[in-house]
Amino acid sequence: LFTALLIQGLEKLVRPSAITGVGTMMLTVHWIACCTNLLMALAPMPILIDPFTHCRVHLVRWCEWTTLAFVMSFTVEAIDSYDFARPIAFGLTQGGSTICGYILPFTVGPVSWGIVMT
Repeated sequence: LFTALLIQGLEKLVRPSAITGVGTMMLTVHWIACCTNLLMALAPMPILIDPFTHCRVHLVRWCEWTTLAFVMSFTVEAIDSYDFARPIAFGLTQGGSTICGYILPFTVGPVSWGIVMT
């Protein structure tokens, strides 16, 4: 994956017209995912325990998903859309949903956990 990203990045530098705006966005998504994986593999990252489910939560992964869920959902919906409102609304709902997943380990009890879940 890293080699493919490097080749695509070099191709973008050599032939700027080789990748469109959507291609640049997808390349950025892959770079963010690659950097997150490297960061999690090479450095200590915060891991919290969800107080309600008692599951481990990797906060860096949720930071990655929050950004990428919005971008990927927006891109997929906007490919054949005639208006801007529907893709942006869908992207925002997906991004908002993953933000709630990021907030869950910081809740203090079942009531606050249930509020975030709804």
